[in-house]
Amino acid sequence: MKNINLITATLTLFFSFSVFAGGFAVGNGGDVVLCPFDDNYYTLDYLMTKSQLLKAGKINVKNVGESLARIQKLISLKLPSLEKSFAEYASLLSNHSDSSKAYLWKPVFDLPDIDDEQYANNYAGCSIPTYKGQFFQAVIRKVVSRQPAPLKVIFEFDPDVVSHIGAFQLSYLVVHEWLWNLVGTAQQNRELNYYIHSKLFDTESAASVQTYFKKNGVHL
Repeated sequence: MKNINLITATLTLFFSFSVFAGGFAVGNGGDVVLCPFDDNYYTLDYLMTKSQLLKAGKINVKNVGESLARIQKLISLKLPSLEKSFAEYASLLSNHSDSSKAYLWKPVFDLPDIDDEQYANNYAGCSIPTYKGQFFQAVIRKVVSRQPAPLKVIFEFDPDVVSHIGAFQLSYLVVHEWLWNLVGTAQQNRELNYYIHSKLFDTESAASVQTYFKKNGVHL
């Protein structure tokens, strides 16, 4: 695939550092949870959709590059109107310094909790009545400009938090941030994130995939 090398290079995102100054309104954030039952770190999206994902069939990925290459291939085949959007996003995951691009990733240790979580009282395998796991802010998405102006988004990410999650969880986190370009609610975002990381995205027809995305708020 023409973008595999570019997508694989996204792994450098979490080990590179740059400086970008600016004050912008905080938008949506990506959350990671330390589960009290197994002491592992998971994205909140994954925990909220785990039962659906396991029922549909969870994909296996060796690394983030492999996961994103799969997603790009399936989007090209089944959601061609979104191909350009995802390809641009994936290509800029390693952009730490060029503020003229649509996406810039800025490492910031100890990100503040923006307290935007929307979740049920219980989620699969990682909550008890009095304790729901320890939350960490992994990413904060700051929208500088929206369409019709050129899209500009700054992502602040905490390298320490990100370093605790594996390839599958990292793919969930990265796709979560892209999906905010397409949907307006946390529920829509999670439904699409789970679907993209399930075998249903591979096996269902283009028509079925498009219907599912439209049902969850995406304009194709």
